Amino acid sequence: MIANLTLFHFTETTAPEQIDALQAALTAMAPRIPELRFYRAAPSLRIRPDGADFGSLAVVDDAAGIDAYLDHPLHQRIARELAAPIVASRHAVQFEIDEAGLARLRTAP
Repeated sequence: MIANLTLFHFTETTAPEQIDALQAALTAMAPRIPELRFYRAAPSLRIRPDGADFGSLAVVDDAAGIDAYLDHPLHQRIARELAAPIVASRHAVQFEIDEAGLARLRTAP
């Protein structure tokens, strides 16, 4: 399996309501993309300084799943309409995750 972790830094003018709308849209999107085995998107807890403002974690079976998720029309619409106006920078990384790791994600609070 592959985990796709994306971190966002927002513009200085981003309003809390815009972040809430992005999180709500991404959360509602996840069940509609069958390739997603796990998905979570949320603002940073700000436990440590200098982190990103927001992150998303998507887990899929393979590279084709990454493409299906990222290219899905609903994801593209959210990226274009809700994320693009507030994102100053975006960084993504993909890495392997095993079944045990996925199980731990599913049971995490």
